[in-house]
Amino acid sequence: MRIHAYNGPRSVIGVDNGRQCILSKGLLEDTMCQERNLGWIPHARIPTVPKHIARSFHQERLKKDTSAVPVEQLPPLTHALMIRTLSSDDEIECVSWLRAKAFYAYPPERKFAGEIHQMMIAEEESKSLKALRLDATLQKKHGTESTDKTITLVAFCTRTEIDNPDENLCFTDTDGSHLTVVGSLDIHFAKALAGEVLIGSSEHAAYLANVCTADAAKRRGVAAMLLQRARDVARENEADDLFVHTMAVNEIARAFYEKNGFVVEKEETSNQAHYRGRCLDGVEGLARTVLLRDSLL
Repeated sequence: MRIHAYNGPRSVIGVDNGRQCILSKGLLEDTMCQERNLGWIPHARIPTVPKHIARSFHQERLKKDTSAVPVEQLPPLTHALMIRTLSSDDEIECVSWLRAKAFYAYPPERKFAGEIHQMMIAEEESKSLKALRLDATLQKKHGTESTDKTITLVAFCTRTEIDNPDENLCFTDTDGSHLTVVGSLDIHFAKALAGEVLIGSSEHAAYLANVCTADAAKRRGVAAMLLQRARDVARENEADDLFVHTMAVNEIARAFYEKNGFVVEKEETSNQAHYRGRCLDGVEGLARTVLLRDSLL
């Protein structure tokens, strides 16, 4: 099974609890790691980030909002949302951009270099998704389909349902309708997920990864509907269990998954995370992983 090569699978999300945060476990590293990722870009000067900002930026984004400030509640997209398997080039380009924006976050001081990096990531993601699509097409054509496979789901709605949609997430469908991508996720069918040390105790397991929603669709039920569709796909492919990895410190992700029926299956220690190089805001071992299992499958 081919997994994204540049930073591994990602699956961190929070929705329906007043705010949303989606970050990449692969890029949740210290400031110097981000400088290495961007430093080779010609003429891209990377500004210095004060230590107190660099040391807490990602951690703050992962915390639940406990303030008493009311959050604007928009109507759910339940009746307007469409979910299907990723297929066309236009869908792939939109999903690639969504993931680059969702999983790679930068402090304001790094905005310019960050935007360049996001464009690079979107391009790499597009290549990866197209390669996965080609592999699946060839396997089906030659009758060599494997039980180890990846299915990507994409959620979208008409542009009129979203206020000020990102133009990079909009496309025209084959029937001429104007749509915008609002969410996506991957379902990996395999015994273990590449890049992760926590393995589900199931012979026929499915793993969620790259779960994300667009900023303009926050708190409108997109992630919950994608999750329900993922359950259906897991059942259709005879998976015994559905798992997802997230960071132990990601309060938003854990609250979302627990609210939707997931329970803790296994948890990585700080020492294990340290030896794997899992650092968050420069703190070794802070990005340790938790494996959650869907109790509703």
